[in-house]
Amino acid sequence: MKLSFPICDHLSHLSVVNHSSGWMAGFDVDSAKSWDEKIHARDVEFSGKTVHVIGL
Repeated sequence: MKLSFPICDHLSHLSVVNHSSGWMAGFDVDSAKSWDEKIHARDVEFSGKTVHVIGL
């Protein structure tokens, strides 16, 4: 699985602090997109760690 740098960095941090999951929010500032296009949620699991990703 190819992961983006911010998610990989967050997964590394979860290991350092000995947590199995965490949250990450990203903000889309493209004014040409509707809110329906911007808002999304997904869970990324890798090596026993989960990051809940929210896009706004």
